[in-house]
Amino acid sequence: MNKSLNLLFTCLSLSFCALVPPMAVQAEVSLYAVTPTAKEWLAQGEAFLDKGDLPRALEAYDQAIALDPNFAEAYSSRCFVKYVMGDLPSAIADCDQVLRLKPKDASGYAKRGIIYSESGNFPQALKDFDQAILLDPQEASLYYNRGIVYRRAGNNEKALLDYNETLKLDPTHFNAYNNRGNIRRQSGDAQGALQDYNKAIEINPTYAEAYLNRGLAFLELKNNTAGLADLDKAADLLEKQGRKEDAQQVRQVKDALEEHFKSDPEKPTVPQGAPGDSR
Repeated sequence: MNKSLNLLFTCLSLSFCALVPPMAVQAEVSLYAVTPTAKEWLAQGEAFLDKGDLPRALEAYDQAIALDPNFAEAYSSRCFVKYVMGDLPSAIADCDQVLRLKPKDASGYAKRGIIYSESGNFPQALKDFDQAILLDPQEASLYYNRGIVYRRAGNNEKALLDYNETLKLDPTHFNAYNNRGNIRRQSGDAQGALQDYNKAIEINPTYAEAYLNRGLAFLELKNNTAGLADLDKAADLLEKQGRKEDAQQVRQVKDALEEHFKSDPEKPTVPQGAPGDSR
């Protein structure tokens, strides 16, 4: 995020003002009275966004757009804030403005595609990602995100193709390895899934989801010891990352499986629907 310029809105204390010549005080007052430009409001919004102050960031972007209704960057930033705040229809409307002003902006189509996907409008999301890829065919993240949309829409075959393309363009994309591994595991290729999870962990050794998914793959292959060890590792990483509820859920699954193995170690019950795909 861009850092905003300090606009000197800090009030001077009375003791300090008493030491400043009258002309200097008048100069300060005049400086405060200057109306910020649209770009300065944008910069203020970015600064508030960096601090996590979404309401004030939104107000700053509103001011920027009021001063310059054709300010694409302000619409783009406001779109993101509205998306994070959960106002998806308004976020889409701002993305529409970005694309009206910059019709060849691949990132604008991608951003709107993500919001359409979150809204459950997968056909429109796919159209936006198709257009983004047409404009920027070498950008790996576009294929990755389209793969997520295909996955949510239930088309694993096309999702797999997009994850393959992602990894062709960016062999270090550990999320793509993880998600491709999930498709392979769910299609019955546990060994192929293990290869993908191993690669994801090699690239990112603190990747909790990959340990979780690899643990499930080990369990499907009846390697219970390795599977439980990976679930334990996933829970530890989630805990360290501040995701306490997720860590607790994984530990509950692990404890249940351990109890199950005591009574019937030959028939592992792998939980379905466990968190696994990366976004």
